[in-house]
Parts: sequence; structure tokens; C-alpha cells
Amino acid sequence: MISETKIQNLEALGKLIAGLKAQGKRIVLCHGCFDLMHPGHIKHLNAARDMGDRLVVTISPDRYIDKGPHRPVFREQLRAESVAALACVDFVAVNDRPTAVELLDRLKPDIYVKGQEFESAEDPTGKLNAEKETVEKHGGKMAFTHETVFSSSNLINRFMDVFPEAFQNALSDIRQEIGLDQVLSTLDKLSRLRVLVTGDSIVHTREYCRPLERAGRSNTLSTRHIRTSTHAGGACAVAGFAAMFSDNCTLLSVRGEQRAFPRPPEALNEETYRVPGRQTIHIKDFLDTRDGSLLFQNQSGNHPVPSEADNTEIIHRLSRMDKFDILLLADMGYGTISSSLANELRRKTETLSVLFTNHAAENRQVDPGAFPGIDAMTVTRDITRGDGSQSTLPGNSSIPKILYDGPSGSCFIQEDRLHMPGLVGTHLETPGEPEAFFALTALLSKVSADPRVILLLGNLISAMVANQGRSPHGISGSDLIKYLTSIMK
Repeated sequence: MISETKIQNLEALGKLIAGLKAQGKRIVLCHGCFDLMHPGHIKHLNAARDMGDRLVVTISPDRYIDKGPHRPVFREQLRAESVAALACVDFVAVNDRPTAVELLDRLKPDIYVKGQEFESAEDPTGKLNAEKETVEKHGGKMAFTHETVFSSSNLINRFMDVFPEAFQNALSDIRQEIGLDQVLSTLDKLSRLRVLVTGDSIVHTREYCRPLERAGRSNTLSTRHIRTSTHAGGACAVAGFAAMFSDNCTLLSVRGEQRAFPRPPEALNEETYRVPGRQTIHIKDFLDTRDGSLLFQNQSGNHPVPSEADNTEIIHRLSRMDKFDILLLADMGYGTISSSLANELRRKTETLSVLFTNHAAENRQVDPGAFPGIDAMTVTRDITRGDGSQSTLPGNSSIPKILYDGPSGSCFIQEDRLHMPGLVGTHLETPGEPEAFFALTALLSKVSADPRVILLLGNLISAMVANQGRSPHGISGSDLIKYLTSIMK
């Protein structure tokens, strides 16, 4: 087929372009996702073809598309074939890097063409300017087409069943009654919050394995190791997520003596206290690479529960800190923060929000009374008793509560119960999901965001964390904004 001969790998494409340029041909390059081919794409590519002698189109690879876990709808090979089917296109390739900058360095087109929506667009990440500088460095120029503009995201959201019906209905109400601009304005308020984070810290390792078809011995699970990733969990993870949105976030990290510990984000202020003679809990999840399912889990370490002398030193360190707007306390079931220490922490902040979840190997009973002055709490399903109704949740009924239940979504419970369907798409909780959900929803509650917005953004960031196994890089606040913008169109 003609489309198949047009599709090249980047190495072969580079040689073809060099040969054509040597013949005096003018090479035009367009780059994009092209997830859903529409008339706007066709007009744009035809106009770009008129600017030169050959039109080359490069496609963003699946793993680097940051429009959310539901995208791309079509895999990269299908998207490449769709573009190659157009008569105006001469060659197509799938990029192997996260941005077009490396591509422009490699292919050196004479003209790099973008749609008119980019001509006057803001460039908060600097990517557009980096592309312009790169193409000009090699003697080329950036140009813009001025054709009818459509939005693939809008068309996909409105006419394709990429979301569960219940979530789509809730999202439609938020689009109509609140709108994207108001949601973004609410997110912007978080940057001014002074945030303190503490609680149980853990080291979380994911061992990705592939089960062998035949075990070496009877009744023995045998696997082949594929890759390993290690990150900080618990309070450290909460702080990392909070620092994506707050410009003033401090982590009071209470952990064991071992020095090997995942590094915190650069944007995070960290005050570390190591409890003598103790080792931070290390959780290892062994995951099946085929579907992400948990094969088994191992926990090691004797969690650092501070003594009275330790608490005295921690309180002394607290005395040197300024006051905070909100304290995020992650109670994962290991008992790092005592009632006396929690009481001192409460004096340093206007608002106390607590995450109650159970990472400890033993069953636990939650006692919100251990933390005086709780203003709000987030509870995961494994802590509730029964159906997650107000009567089954721990704590006083007057305290606003958010119930996080992964794939089933989340609930905001106070006088009424508001439910937001989830997007995770799996009943297997991914490490980091509850911490991400809690960090963002607690900050949003502090700035009095609409409960629908609180739950929507909490579900989005937890879905992004759940999807992280497909992604070669971590997530960021800007990734969440891109995801939000994509689904709100």
C-alpha cells in the first residue's frame, strides 16, 4: 500500500530528507498527535504542503502523549497510517522523544509549520520557543497555517465513549455550571498556600515481573525480573504531590537511620529527623507486567516510632518554623505521629487535614481523636466499615470527609453525600494514588473549592498516578492542567 511506503523510521527519514535537500527541495515538517483525523487537520496539512516541495509529518508516540490516561484513543501505528493515507503527505514517522525539539535537530526542515492557534498562544513551558530556536538554528523558519480550527479533544470527548457514562454526565455538569477558567483559577490559588506535611514515611518499590509459564518447582510462583522502580511513599509522597501546586511546601520527615532514601523534589523544603535504631518500612510490590496485577507484597523494617526524647527534639525543630496555612498528616497505620506531637503540630497551622489509610500489614482501627483539632479527613475504602456511608466512617459526623475508592471514584461527605465516578479503570490500587488524591483535595478544600471540582481533580490526579506505569517519566502539575484542559473541551 502507498501509505506503508510513506511511513519511515527516523533514521531512514533523516537520510531521505538530506538527499532531497541536496537536490534543492524545500522540506516542510508538521508535528502533532493526530489522534482523531478531522477536516481541520486535512486543511492544515494541505496548506503546509503548499509551502514547499515535500511534506513530512511526524507523530507523537503513545508513551509521550500527556492528554490523560484515556489518550491516545488510537495507537501510534494507526495514527501514522491515517496521516500517510493523505495525498498531500509525502513521508510519515513516529517520533521517539517527548518533544519536537530533538526531532527538529535531527531532521533540520526548511519550514516547521504549526496551526494558527499557536501563533498567539501563551508558552508557559517554553516548548514553542525552543522549537522556534531549534529550527532557526539550522537555517529554517517557523510558519503558521490559517485554516478552520477544530479540536480533536473536543470531538473525542463529545462523540466517543472514552469515559464511563456516569463520569461523562458529571463532567458535563461541571463544564456547563463551573467552566474551565474557574477551575484553573482555583488551582492557581494553591500556589500561595504555606503547607506543612508529616506522618508515616515509607519506601515503596515496584518489582515488575513476568510470570514463567512453568514454575521450576511444584506450587511455586516463578517469575522473570523486568525492571525496578523505587520512590518515597506515605508522607513523603504527599509532600511531593503538594509541592506540585504550592510554592511553599515543607516536609517534616520522621524516618529510620538508613541513609538510602529516594530524593525529594527540588521544590520541597525538607526537615528530616532520623529515629535511632529504627528502619523505615520498605514495601515491595511484585507486579505482573502483562496487566499490572499484584502478585504478592513484602514489607520489611521496624517503623520509626519516636520516643518521648525524639518528640522533644522534633518539637524543638518545629519551634523554629513559621506558621503554616495547612498541615497534611498522612496516617498510613504505623503510628509515627503521637497525640502529643500532633497537638504541637496543630499549633503551627490554621487547618489540619488527615489521610487515614492502611499500608500496615496488620488490621487497624482508626482513632481520629488521636489527632486533636481535625478540620477535614480523607479516608480510603479499606478503613471504612461497610458501605462507606457517614455512619461507617471514623470521626465526628460534623467533620467534612472525603472517601477515596480508586476505580469507584470518590465521595464528599458532610451534610450531603456527593459522588464523583472514578477513572482509574482497575480495582488494583497503584502505589501513590491515595497520597496524590489526598494532597490535592486537601489543598483544594482549604481554598473552599466547589466539592465537585475537589473530587474531579482528585480523581484525575489519581488516575494519572495509576497510569504512570505506561509513562517513562513522572507526572507534574502542568500535566494535570493539560489533562484537565483536554477533558473539559
